[in-house]
Amino acid sequence: MKATIVFLLFVCMFAVCAADAGEPPAEWRVYIGTYTGGRSEGIYRLRLDAETGRIESLGLAGAAENPSFLALHPHKNILYSVGQGTDASGARRGLANAFVIDPEQGVLTLLNRESTVGAGPCHITVD
Repeated sequence: MKATIVFLLFVCMFAVCAADAGEPPAEWRVYIGTYTGGRSEGIYRLRLDAETGRIESLGLAGAAENPSFLALHPHKNILYSVGQGTDASGARRGLANAFVIDPEQGVLTLLNRESTVGAGPCHITVD
């Protein structure tokens, strides 16, 4: 379990840094998607100190049903997620979400949600 979390952190950190050309930041904003239920509510944000490796939880970034995979837009403050959830009619299906990222706090605001048509999406990318 810990190895999976560390791997996910690495992938998310790489995605955040890939969007910024030039000097690596001293601190990285990291987003983690979770399966919801119980106490989990969606996408969480963390701060990673690049020098010390210290990770600090900043709490919930945005509510989403089972955001199992995340992708950052390469040029805009938009984060995409996919997962299984309930659509507007109440049917269970795969969903893709788009969130606007607040540049100061990193909080996510839902921009749009669409059905993926398939029941269990597991990957999303931005082209």
